[in-house]
Amino acid sequence: MPQLDPMLRALADRGARELFFKEGVQPTFRYDDGDKPVSPAALSRSQIVTLLTELANGQDVSRLKDGGPARFVYKLADGRGFRIEAAVGSAGFLARVVPQNGAGPAAHPAPPAEAPATAPAAAPAAGHADPKSFDVTRVREGAPAIEAYLAYMVELGASDLHLSPGETPMLRLHGEMIRIEGAKECSPEETARLLFQLMPSRYKQEFEEGSDTDFAHEIPGVARFRCN
Repeated sequence: MPQLDPMLRALADRGARELFFKEGVQPTFRYDDGDKPVSPAALSRSQIVTLLTELANGQDVSRLKDGGPARFVYKLADGRGFRIEAAVGSAGFLARVVPQNGAGPAAHPAPPAEAPATAPAAAPAAGHADPKSFDVTRVREGAPAIEAYLAYMVELGASDLHLSPGETPMLRLHGEMIRIEGAKECSPEETARLLFQLMPSRYKQEFEEGSDTDFAHEIPGVARFRCN
């Protein structure tokens, strides 16, 4: 039996939204009201990879060992399914395990998307999103400017929005990174403005103190977004 099976059962039973791994950090269960460590010890990259390869098959095992992006589905003996995403980013090796129902294997490997709006640098673009329907001014009255990008992401059916200084905002669409054509390259100041308008004050303080934070944002009638 894979070593992670008991932890995955606890993940589903306790109603956590995901199990999160980061090399050099304790694995945590992530709840809407915060993170809770599930191990007293921080794990190395090799330890996390060993745990995840027990759940993977074929090419996904090779991708994990090579440090490439991997995305696959694992099921417990009782039929409960989990989506596993892993990749190496600017913060090191990251992975997340998300409970899901009726999931099937993903068609394209993708790095762990901690949230639809993300700050780490994105992979090189594979194409461009259709600029016709993107309007940077299309936001609710008094709402943060980033909502134009979030609403556009939902319209296109993209899974993630990536913001990084010196880059045009990008979407992950069908496993590929797509530049939002018609959007301007974000300076460090513009990137900070877009994110800090969205970020509740206590999370802004957490980010400034530790260079990492997670929070949620909702556009009524559109979607609720998890942001990192």
